[in-house]
Amino acid sequence: MKIVQTNDGQLLYLTSYQQAVALKAQQCLLFCPQCHQLLTICTTKKHGFYFAHQHTSTYYCNETQQHRSGKQLLLNWCQQAGISALSEKWVCNHTQRADILLPQQNIILELQCSPLSKTALSQRTQAYTQHHYRVIWLLGQRYRLNKNYLTSQQRQFLNYQQHYGFYLLFLHVQQQQLCCYHHLRQSDWGKLQYQQQVIPFKQLFKIMPCQSVTRHHNNLHELLRQTQKCQRALHYRSSQIQKYQLACYRHGYDLTCVPLLCHETNLLPPLFAQPLLFTNIMMVLWLKQHQQITLQTFYTHYQRSVTVNTPLLSPSTIKQITRQCARQLLHRLYQTSCITSNKQWLVINQNILHKQWFPNLESKLIAIKKHKEV
Repeated sequence: MKIVQTNDGQLLYLTSYQQAVALKAQQCLLFCPQCHQLLTICTTKKHGFYFAHQHTSTYYCNETQQHRSGKQLLLNWCQQAGISALSEKWVCNHTQRADILLPQQNIILELQCSPLSKTALSQRTQAYTQHHYRVIWLLGQRYRLNKNYLTSQQRQFLNYQQHYGFYLLFLHVQQQQLCCYHHLRQSDWGKLQYQQQVIPFKQLFKIMPCQSVTRHHNNLHELLRQTQKCQRALHYRSSQIQKYQLACYRHGYDLTCVPLLCHETNLLPPLFAQPLLFTNIMMVLWLKQHQQITLQTFYTHYQRSVTVNTPLLSPSTIKQITRQCARQLLHRLYQTSCITSNKQWLVINQNILHKQWFPNLESKLIAIKKHKEV
């Protein structure tokens, strides 16, 4: 490619190697006339020269039909609602190109139909935020929900609002519908649950993320289900479970015989990359290496033990959720007298903690049937 569009809209044609070197030295912004993506000037040792699309950009010339149709649908809805809207507008000092910009509201609508890494999602969202834009991410067909679980690609678009709980927004182009999948939650290491609602276009702007997190109800059947699932995973030698079985072996325990206090029987926000059962197991094994710790040390280690890949959620929200889960584990440790308080210290009662482990799977199943409350 040897034709380029300058920042002021003029077309420029490269005719010589010297011209390319001089233009490269100016470090000015250059764009593709076809897709308006940022370009860079490339030169070779044999005095060759050409323009190339920047590899760091997330925009491509081969835009899908679904993406084009979706943007046009959003523009039509904006027009019907009397909202000024611009498509493919460069913002953030020409470093980001917004799918739909609503200049009067300082809102950007992004329709995501292709794969997007967590790093790229974070960078784009932060760039919009730093330039005082609010971005609303709408997901296309490739992100459609599986009824059993969230993929890592879906999970990274999770957001939270008090009225809707954890939610994902979808634009169903063919049906010409905006759909909110809200109150997403799942039992630990279990199936996804959610509610679905078609929303009017104007209601889209009322879904504002907030910080508070609600608690969910207990489900006592989870103890048996999680224990049986763990047994099956070990039988089929799941790669996910082998490292946790090895960690238990190193302390003289078996993974199927973990204490009941390690199980989460609440419905949880669907943002953890691994079941909290495994996080709690590793926390209990970590406690066996200490006689006493501070409360802050407990919370800090728990925070480091969980994996959360949700860049649209604020760090304070993620910290609040993980702190709440850590408090629930700590509460169960207090209830069973595995931990007691001594001024600023948490004293670990190693003998009691050891006795929480079951000698075999059969004794654990019997205890679960007698169990009424974790």
